[in-house]
Amino acid sequence: MITDTSQLAYTAIKPDLTDKQLKVYDVISRLERPVCSYEIAQFLHWPINRVTGRINELYQKHGVLVDMGARMSPTGFKAHYWVIKKETLF
Repeated sequence: MITDTSQLAYTAIKPDLTDKQLKVYDVISRLERPVCSYEIAQFLHWPINRVTGRINELYQKHGVLVDMGARMSPTGFKAHYWVIKKETLF
C-alpha cells in the first residue's frame, strides 16, 4: 500500500530519475521498511549489479535515500539497508 505522502514524493522526484532509478525507488517506498540491494534485486528479478548502481545514484546524486547501516542480509553477508529520506516526503 502506498501512502499519500509516498505518492506525492514519487511524483515530485519522477522527472529527475531514470526508469531504473524509479523502479528501485518504488520498491524501497512500497516495502516501507529498510531493505538491502539483494532484496531489491530479488523483488525486481534483476542482477544485483543493476540495483547497486541505482542505489548509489539515488543516495549520492539525488539524496533521496538514507543509509540505515550494515547488518546481516539474507545472503549471510553484511549489507547496507536503505529507506526513503523523510525530507523527500512532501
